[in-house]
Amino acid sequence: MHSYDLTGQRFEELDFAEAVVRLDYSAMPSETMKFWVWGLIFHLELYPLDQVVLPDQVDPSSRAYLPSWATVEVGGVAKVELSVGLYNPDFAGGGVLSRDADGQPLEISREWIYPYQTGNLVEYRSDCVVDHPYGYGSLLIHASGRVSLYFEPQSLVSLTAYQTDPLTFGWWGNGRLRR
Repeated sequence: MHSYDLTGQRFEELDFAEAVVRLDYSAMPSETMKFWVWGLIFHLELYPLDQVVLPDQVDPSSRAYLPSWATVEVGGVAKVELSVGLYNPDFAGGGVLSRDADGQPLEISREWIYPYQTGNLVEYRSDCVVDHPYGYGSLLIHASGRVSLYFEPQSLVSLTAYQTDPLTFGWWGNGRLRR
């Protein structure tokens, strides 16, 4: 397991465009937040991973996809905001938003506040799919502590491999069935 510091601007190095986030709602509120992410994209051509030995199939000057669960741990959490546009439960069309009787998209929003947290707060945002409730979400964390990513670098594949075979490497074919 490799640990990677994402505190501050380094969080922007991660690409959540293809990611699925799994949250542990029972652990909220807490000053330290942990969540799991499947399908992070690493832009190695812009942000090389220091001290990481990449698998042979990953070109260090390209983009890599993580087809497994990674853990993100955030310290000094003061506030968490989550908004999820719910996907249609029949899964037809691969992510069609559910709509109410007036045709408006169904959305759930929740906010957790930790009033005793102080310090210089940094906003960490990820727009991605949320596995429960299943939908497209926006997660915004306000925190003053360290942000760490824990993952297995040997699991990385090229982004092209994922795009060519999403059922083999993607969350739908793999990640939703395991933690």
